[in-house]
Formats: sequence, C-alpha cells, structure tokens
Amino acid sequence: MPSIRALLPQLPLLPSPRLALLVFSVLSSILLSSPTNAQIVPDNTLGAEQSQIIPFDTSIDIIGGGAQRGQNLFHSFAEFNIGQGRGAYFFSPDGVGNIFSRVTGNNPSTILGTLGTFGDSAPDLFFMNPNGVLFGPSAFLDVEGSLAIITADEIQFNTQGVFSATNPEQPSELLTIDPSAFFFSQAPIGNIDITLTPSSRTPEFFRFPGLRVPNQENLLLLGGDISINGSGSVDTGAPGGRLEALGGRIDLGAIGAVGAVGINLDGSLNIPSTLERADVTIADIALLDVALDGGGDLNITAKDITLTGGSGLRAGIRSELGGLTRQAGNIVLDASNQIQILDGSGIRNNVFSNARGSSGSIIISTPVLDINGGSRLSASTLGEGDAGNVVINVRDRFTIDNGFDTQIPTSIVSGVEDGAVGHGGNITITTTTMGVLNGARLTARTLGQGNAGNITINASDRLTLSNMDVGGQTSGIFVNTENTSVGQGGTITLTTPTLRVENNALIDARTDNAQAGGNITIEANQIDLINGGRLVTTTLGPGQAGNMTLNSGRITLSGRNSLTESGLFANTEPTSTGNGGQMTLNATDVLIEQGGTISTLSEGRGNAGPITLNVAQDLVMRDRAQIT
Repeated sequence: MPSIRALLPQLPLLPSPRLALLVFSVLSSILLSSPTNAQIVPDNTLGAEQSQIIPFDTSIDIIGGGAQRGQNLFHSFAEFNIGQGRGAYFFSPDGVGNIFSRVTGNNPSTILGTLGTFGDSAPDLFFMNPNGVLFGPSAFLDVEGSLAIITADEIQFNTQGVFSATNPEQPSELLTIDPSAFFFSQAPIGNIDITLTPSSRTPEFFRFPGLRVPNQENLLLLGGDISINGSGSVDTGAPGGRLEALGGRIDLGAIGAVGAVGINLDGSLNIPSTLERADVTIADIALLDVALDGGGDLNITAKDITLTGGSGLRAGIRSELGGLTRQAGNIVLDASNQIQILDGSGIRNNVFSNARGSSGSIIISTPVLDINGGSRLSASTLGEGDAGNVVINVRDRFTIDNGFDTQIPTSIVSGVEDGAVGHGGNITITTTTMGVLNGARLTARTLGQGNAGNITINASDRLTLSNMDVGGQTSGIFVNTENTSVGQGGTITLTTPTLRVENNALIDARTDNAQAGGNITIEANQIDLINGGRLVTTTLGPGQAGNMTLNSGRITLSGRNSLTESGLFANTEPTSTGNGGQMTLNATDVLIEQGGTISTLSEGRGNAGPITLNVAQDLVMRDRAQIT
C-alpha cells in the first residue's frame, strides 16, 4: 500500500477544506471500484460537523469533515480500524495545529495498515480510544507532526472544557487551546500493544521505517499496559523494528487506575507519583530511538519496566551529526515496583562516532533494579564532546549479574573511547543493597583525549562484589586510563556499612598514560576481602598510581584462591616509570590471615608508595599474612 504522498503529491496544496472535499468527492465518484472501508465508522456525536470517510483509491481512505475550533480539529468515530494493506489519512486544513480523534464505541482499535495525516498544515494527531489500541506488524505511520496514542476517556483543555469519548458531545467553541490533561475515569484501562515491522521489511517508498514520526516531533503512548515487540530474535539474529522520534521525544506512560495525567509546557507527561501504574514491556530487539543532532528525550513511567531479548533505548548525538554546542536529551526510567534489563538489552546515551556535541544522561529510579545476561548501560563519547552521566536511585535492591551462561559482559560504562575528544561522565548509584556478580562490571575509562568520569556508590546496607563469569572475567568496579589516552583517571568512592569483595572480584584504579591514576576511597563499618577479593591501584606507564584510603571499623583480608590472594595492592608494573600510590588504612581492627596481603611493591622504575596503618585496637596477622 503506497503512501498518499506518492500517489497524489498535489493534495497538500489544496487551498481550502471545501475545495479539498469537493475534489475528494469527484475522485470517489470516479473510482467506483473503491469500496468504503467499513472498519472506520463515524458516529453522529458531532452533528452537522460529522467526520467523513472518502475513498481515495482501492487502499486509501481520506478522513475529512470534523469540527474545527480555532487551531483544533475534532473527529469522532464509533469504530476505528485500519486493515492490512490499507491506509487512513486525516486531512488537515490550513491553520489546524492539532487533530483530536476519539472512539466512542466499545471496541479497541486495530491498526494493521498506515495511519497518517496530510493537507495544508502539519498537525499533531491525538488518537484516543479508551478500549485500547493495537498496532500490528504491518502497521506504519505517515504523520506530519507529533503523535499521541492514548487510552484515556477525556482530554481536558484547562478550564475551557473537555473532549470525551465516554460522554461524547459536540466540542465547545472554547476548545481552541492546547490540551492540558488526560483523564482516566473508568477501569480497566485500555492497553497499547505494538508489534513492530523489522526495518528490513519496510517498503522502499515509505519515508520512515517501523513506527516513526518526523524529526524533532514527539511520540506519546499513554494507557494501561504497554507492550512493544520488535519481531526480532537474539537466537537467530533476525533484526527487530524501531519506534523513532529522532531529535524529539518518546514518552511512555502506563496507568493502572483511574486518575489524571497532566501535560507539561514542553508536551511531556506529568504523572503523579500517587497514581497507580501499569507495566511497560519492550521485547525481541525492539529499539526506541531519539538520537539525532541534539535534543531527543526518552521517558518511561510505569510500575514494572522490562527490556528483554536484545531490546534497546537510544539517545545522544548521532554519527556524523551535531555541533560543538549541541546538547542531547536524557533517558529517564521511573518505575514504582521494578526495572529489569535482560538478555543482551541495552540503554545508550552516547556521542556516537564522528559526532559533535554533548550527550545526555541516563537516569533510573526504582525500588528494584536487575541488569543481567550481557545487558549494558552506556553514557560515553566516541566523537567530539562530553559524555553524560549515569544516575541510578534504587530504594531497595540493585543487582548487576553477568550470569554463569554468558560471556558477553553485563556492564555500566562511562567512557571516553579511542579517538574521542571530551570528558567522561560520572556513574552515581544510591541504593540499599547492591550486588556486582559473576563477571559484571562498572567502568569509567578514557582511551581518548579527556578525563575519565567518577564512580560513586552509596549503599545504605551492603555492597557485594563476587565471582567471575565462565570466560574468566572478574566482577568489578574500574576507573582506567589507557595508553592511547590523554586525561586523568576518575575516582572510586564507596560508602556502605558492609563491603564484601570475594572470589576474584576486583576494585581497580589503573593508569597507563602520563596522567595520575584515580583514587579509591571507601567508608564502611566492615570491609571483607575474601578468597581472592582485591582492591588495587596501579600504574603501567609514566603516570603516578592513585591513592587508596580505607576508613572502617573492621577490615578483614582472608584467603586466596587458585589465581590470587586477597588483599590491598598499590603496585607499579614492570612497564611503568611512574610512582606507586599511597595506601592509608584507618580502622578499629584489622585481621590479615590465610595469605591475605597488603602490598605497595614496585616492579617498574618508579618508587613504591607508602603504607600508613592507623589501627585503634587490634592488628592481627596469621597464617601466611603479608605486609610488603
């Protein structure tokens, strides 16, 4: 089914709605073989301003008529569905900035063809069906402005009135302003289900693959449970589909009970924290993308947010685009129950290769966060510009776990990558308990021209790092400067009552260039390095290694495994010319046993750093314990 713009390029130039409808009427009388699409049925709630369905050819219907109130055009339907291979286009007269469409019947809308707008203006389209909306795998968008798909039953226009699907009336003459809120007054809330068309199956004549609005426009989904399936497969490598608002904004809001959702001045959603929420699931290599040459925000608000099956969220400055003053938007996830990022899925807010500008941040708020199975969060610069930050607030539990059955690293990365020019962003995590497990990693690094970011973790109960993955990669927290880089290493700052590093897990600040390495600072009531758990600052090049400072009630260094001993190490490697860092321990009690080690050994040309032990009560060394 071709786009209407390919079939009738002169239609957007029609001078008036009256003339446009006259032309459509003549065309429809000529095309006698064109059946009216009975899947779109106007109701009679608009009276003489009733919506009109005008067949254009055998596959396209034009939606004309409607009630115009200033910049707003209102349509009303008993049923609204688009069959596979068909298209429905709302005609937009000159001066129309918003088109509002409601479904007053009892059935959800199924969109299997093309939903579009065209005419003498480029309006935003608000499509409202309280019963739910489904986009099938053959659905496409061909709109000229922003698009809002909502399963509310009323749209409010400040104090001027409402446009209701459950109490339908002719719109007031006062409804000439932009909408201010969406009302959900009946339960259950209608769901929004989207099955995306893989980009490899998008017809050549379509301007946009998958479901996409024009650049710098917005795509809003507001309803009950929201499901987005990319139709791809991690197992077979089949590509998935995309939901795109490049340089604009994607807003997903999942509502679980009656209530109101406000609209901010910039058009984003204002969902009250007290309003019960529903779930958002993004699966099977679905990609939600807002990256362009600046701007581009992506917001998801729900009860549970799940990214799975290699799916992704992407923002930032796109490759070959941007400018030195360009700023990308943020990716914000806000869940009232939990967020899961699983099975090779990812969130990226980057300055991509050969791009210029600064990327935005990744901001996550939830009671529970699980990242596993080779999934990744990245706020990095691969071009010319600064990376954004990763900010994670988890009320209860945060687990980042590589899993024993994958060799793809599960990670959170802030990087100045090879060839990039700019500074890295910071990784800041606030939680109650946190586990970095089975080869999972948090990394702030620089391989280019710029300083690495910092890693700061505040875990109010416990922070645990444990185990390697099946390929031998250790779990850990890393701030690194590589030998290709020009820039300083970031710092690692950990604050928690209990820090446990075990089974080859590692906290590491390393420098391999001429700049100073990052420092490690830990504030804890108890620090346990067990069975090969290590804290390390080291230099491999001319730069001085960072310092290590531990402030704790009790420090235990105990045991070794087949690979290494547990302990604290501020070393210089054989390739280095820089000096080692300082090591300072302030503790009430220190226990070193079963091969546990404190070392500031220099194997390079630089000097080893000093060790300072301030132990208020007992320093116990036994069973092959070492301080060197």
